[in-house]
Amino acid sequence: MDEHAPDGRSLPADQVPADQMPVTPVKTRERLCIAGFGIVRRAGFAGLSVSAVAEDAEVAVGTVYRHFTSKAELCAELFRRASGHEYQAVADAIRGQGPADRRIAFAVATFAARALAGRALAYALLAEPVDPLVDAERLASRRRYTALYAEAVATGLAEETLSPQPPEIAAAAMVGIVSETLVGPLARARRIDSGRDALTDADATMIADIVGFCRRGLTGRPDAPSDTLRIAQRAIEGLGRGPHPLS
Repeated sequence: MDEHAPDGRSLPADQVPADQMPVTPVKTRERLCIAGFGIVRRAGFAGLSVSAVAEDAEVAVGTVYRHFTSKAELCAELFRRASGHEYQAVADAIRGQGPADRRIAFAVATFAARALAGRALAYALLAEPVDPLVDAERLASRRRYTALYAEAVATGLAEETLSPQPPEIAAAAMVGIVSETLVGPLARARRIDSGRDALTDADATMIADIVGFCRRGLTGRPDAPSDTLRIAQRAIEGLGRGPHPLS
C-alpha cells in the first residue's frame, strides 16, 4: 500500500519510513536465509527445521515453503552461501603476494583457522551427514578448492619453488588432508555457540602442523617449525575482520 502525504499525494519511496516499506519477496528470502544460517552456525544442519526458521524469521511456516520447496532446498542454499564465503577467504589468501609455496601455506592456515574458530559451522560444512542436495553442494565446493590449489601449485612449479608433481593430484591431496585432519577435532569440540571461538595455543600448533605437513609434501624439503607457526598465527590474527556470510 502506498504511503501518502497529508494532502493525499503518494510519498516518494525515499521518504517512506523504513518500518513502513513493503516487504519484498527478495527481502523475505534473505530474512529466511539469515535465520537459517543462525541456526546452522549454532547447531549444524541437524538443528535446523522449517518451523525453527519460520519462528526466528518471524514469518509463517507457509512463507518458508513459498521460497523453498523443502528443508533440503533451504539447506542447500545455506550451504552454498556459507561455503562460498569461506572459499573466498581462502582464495584471497592464496592469491596474495609472495612465492606460491608461502601463499599456499597461508591459504591452508586460513582454512584451518576459520574452521577451528567456528566449529559447529565448519563441521556442518565439512562432514555432517546431510541430504543429497547438500552433499552435491559439498562435492562442488571440494572441486572449487581443488581447482584453486591446483592453480597455485602450477605457479609454484613454474617458479621452481615446489618439487615436480601433478598439480591436480597435489591439490586434491591437500583438500583431503586438511579436511580429514580437522574433522576429528571439530566433531569432538563442536557445540552450540553464538559465534566464533577464541583459538588456543594448541589450536595454533595444530594449524602449524597441518601447514608443515602440506609444505613438506609440496616442496620435498623440511619445513621450519617456527616459520609455519608464524603463518598459523598470522591466519589466526586475520579472523573476524570480515562479516559472516549471512549476518
